Amino acid sequence: KLVELCKTLDIVGKPKHDIRAELRKRKVPRAVIDVMLQNLHLKGGKVTEKQWKINLDYIIDNWENILTWDFEGTYDGPLLIIKGEHSYTMKLKDDCLYTNFPNVNLDEAVTVIP
Repeated sequence: KLVELCKTLDIVGKPKHDIRAELRKRKVPRAVIDVMLQNLHLKGGKVTEKQWKINLDYIIDNWENILTWDFEGTYDGPLLIIKGEHSYTMKLKDDCLYTNFPNVNLDEAVTVIP
């Protein structure tokens, strides 16, 4: 339903804060809103086109495969973490990093300044 909501939202010409308010009204969780807002095409602080950076049609068409994908195990190889300086959706302290990537070295994480 969330992906379908993305396709139906009236977003063109609106600033992020208006879209955030609309999503909050629709009871979308904050973390999901944060990810959604990172996937908008913006110019001058407003959405420039009704086109998401992610392929919504692919997600809708493959939803069952996505939900049933069972990732087991870990990745023990080298890992470089790159995050935006102001990114608040990825926390370097997230447990999933250590669960799925036991050899992660957060001292080597790279912060990209826009």
